[in-house]
Amino acid sequence: MNYSTSLLMSLEIQLADSVLRSYVGEYEFAPDAVLTVTLVDGQLYAQMNARPRAQIFAESPIQFFCPAANVRILFARDRSRLVTGLILQPKHGRASLAHKRFQA
Repeated sequence: MNYSTSLLMSLEIQLADSVLRSYVGEYEFAPDAVLTVTLVDGQLYAQMNARPRAQIFAESPIQFFCPAANVRILFARDRSRLVTGLILQPKHGRASLAHKRFQA
């Protein structure tokens, strides 16, 4: 772990499993660009298409960071508190919006 990673890790907060579980699912940027969020042993992971999964860390109840990809993820909720999507913000570049896929 380098200095910048250790600094980022110091910003991490702990969230209840129920909050983490609400973020699990698939988020579609485009039909061929899907970010899958999984929960494994109390830790959230994000994986874009066939790329390796990377652990994401909570900075707030809705904002996470991923040191491996150097991005922040901001989850969006509707008025009923249902997670409906996310915004992916790279350190350099434009933010991208993804909508959560819901199973019928």
